Amino acid sequence: MASKHNAATSQYLHDLRGLEADVRVVAEELGVSWDIAYKLMLLSWVRAQPTQTLP
Repeated sequence: MASKHNAATSQYLHDLRGLEADVRVVAEELGVSWDIAYKLMLLSWVRAQPTQTLP
């Protein structure tokens, strides 16, 4: 069980570092602060998700 937890934590940290690097690149390319770049990336991700209709 501990190895599953460690693997999940390790993957999460890896993904987080990748996200941080992506945000820095976007911020540089757009000439905006990292928090604006992060919000823009989050917005584009949310908009890309399929919409679900309620029954």
